[in-house]
Amino acid sequence: MSAALPTPRHYTNTFRGLMALAGLAIALLSPDLNIPSFSENHDTLVSINQQPITLQQLNFASQRLIGTPADTLTPKQKNTIVTLLMDEELLLQRAELLGISGADPGVRKSLVRAVIKQAVAKVLTQPIDAKQLEVFYRAHKALFVQPLRITLQAYRYPSLKEAQLALAAAVPFQNRASLVPMSPLPLHMLRRYLGSILTDSALGLTAGQTSAPIMRPDGVYLLRMVAVQVEKILPLSEVQLQVEAEYRRRGRDTALDTILRELRQQAQITVASNNLLRLDFE
Repeated sequence: MSAALPTPRHYTNTFRGLMALAGLAIALLSPDLNIPSFSENHDTLVSINQQPITLQQLNFASQRLIGTPADTLTPKQKNTIVTLLMDEELLLQRAELLGISGADPGVRKSLVRAVIKQAVAKVLTQPIDAKQLEVFYRAHKALFVQPLRITLQAYRYPSLKEAQLALAAAVPFQNRASLVPMSPLPLHMLRRYLGSILTDSALGLTAGQTSAPIMRPDGVYLLRMVAVQVEKILPLSEVQLQVEAEYRRRGRDTALDTILRELRQQAQITVASNNLLRLDFE
């Protein structure tokens, strides 16, 4: 092998940084993306077991993934897409070796998925030992947290005087509808209803406390804190299905990383000497 390939962690971190622009997690496996194969050996960037990956493929992938031509990308971004194309090619060659291609000729996307499915099948189907699951849960408790939730009443008045009269009433806010549902809401939902400034003001209240009038361009607000449910780690008994799903997802990712690493090590990978761009696989 004539070039050192990026580690799985480097590949994943770089890829996520690039593909965040398109809102994608594993771009080459998305249902609407089908990278074509080009048999002509022109503008070859990398050769994998004598199968070229070309500048044309890089341009096609760049346009489909992030909507810009390859010549607008940084070298690091180009390397990331080429690495993805390399991994796809390795999986396609694996499909041919396993005879999967005979069952579904010419459909690259389906072939890649078929190899991945086979590679991760054991992880996804084997029973999870209760002790394994508990150990995993304890090591990743931060993933299974119920966020802070607030039950709040919020009222808007056209003037400061009306807000002060409401505060002075024997039964405040009688026959007036709250701007916020009377149910425990996480902060991101509360911000949708009230915006950041009013939500931040609410966070300074204790249960049963009503705010002083809050002047805003669209009116005067009163906030009454009804209840606060503090952030807490949910017990395994309440989140077992989520824990199992996360356990299998991580196992799937590990299995896929493992087979790609093995395929890279076994493949003859040559970076073309006449590249039209500089590929830095450090």
